[in-house]
Amino acid sequence: MKVISCEADEPLRGPAMQRIAVLLIGLYRHGVMDHDKLLSVGRLALAQKAPGVAAAIVTGARRTKGGMAGS
Repeated sequence: MKVISCEADEPLRGPAMQRIAVLLIGLYRHGVMDHDKLLSVGRLALAQKAPGVAAAIVTGARRTKGGMAGS
């Protein structure tokens, strides 16, 4: 989280980072434990700033164990 926060110049406890935290925790709970994948998803979700991105990513994570759909 700190990496994404610093890169995006977003406050660590701000609303955008809270949404990213919820997304990453959800992915982790669904078996995505690869640090690089989680970091990439966090960066993508912050860049997209679209609520549907998080839902699509979590749905994809449920389909494949340990990764995202299509990876």
